[in-house]
Amino acid sequence: MPAVSQISSGIFNGLMRKNATWLTTIFLGAFTFELAFEGVTNSIWDNWNKGRQWKDIKHRYIQQAEEEDEEGAVASPQTDFSNICVTTRELAIERVSTISVSHHERLVAA
Repeated sequence: MPAVSQISSGIFNGLMRKNATWLTTIFLGAFTFELAFEGVTNSIWDNWNKGRQWKDIKHRYIQQAEEEDEEGAVASPQTDFSNICVTTRELAIERVSTISVSHHERLVAA
């Protein structure tokens, strides 16, 4: 039992006696725990999703783009967003009309 008492008094005198030392110990412990937890969870996530992440499939798309460039296809750095904008505008109009109809239905029901 004296060994446990010596260890606990040593921990108290070394880490918990002064407030600044205690806070520093807590912050360093939390930081270390966060780094370890992040590393473990990232490792689990990477193993669970192996072959489905960008880092795993990026080489396929890079090789495909290089092959298209070699065949003479010109890769355009500009993207045509006109179709996307029209679609977005149509969706916005549809959303507003849906809201108006549901609001009207609530008014009629009341």
